[in-house]
Amino acid sequence: MTVTAPAAGGLVTSYTLTASPGGTRTLTAPGTVTIAVAGCATATATATATGPGGTSASSATATARGCVPPGPVRNIASAAVQPPTNSPGDILVTWDPPADTGGGALDYVVTIHYNAWAGVMSEHDETAVVSGTSYERAAPAGRDPYARISVAARNAAGTGPALVGYTTGGG
Repeated sequence: MTVTAPAAGGLVTSYTLTASPGGTRTLTAPGTVTIAVAGCATATATATATGPGGTSASSATATARGCVPPGPVRNIASAAVQPPTNSPGDILVTWDPPADTGGGALDYVVTIHYNAWAGVMSEHDETAVVSGTSYERAAPAGRDPYARISVAARNAAGTGPALVGYTTGGG
């Protein structure tokens, strides 16, 4: 968190930063204070300025998170697999975690884009959230109504960019 001098007003002799977590710190000049947080936790802080005229009102609360959204997954691939029933059409999508996780725990958002299917269903997306680095999608009755499967890493700060892991080329 950074404390800056007020735009107007008198002489400031110290700044008091009150952070949670982190407690209270006093600065003799404007500056940056680093507050350690675990994983993707948030920290909040307020500041006051003190000078010969007294102490200012508390600043607006600033909030920071200890992580950023992750980067893209890596080495994404797909392969057709034979399910135990020997009906064709299952797809296994695999990937490696992002090189930059952004901090904090990850899960993965898998988005399946379906094509319109002969009056049975309309074009739409469906999502699944998984904790591992693979996702298997079974095609109903051996058909392949989905056109695209994409994967994005997610942590408490947000979702990284999605990458396509499977496509029929038609959607």
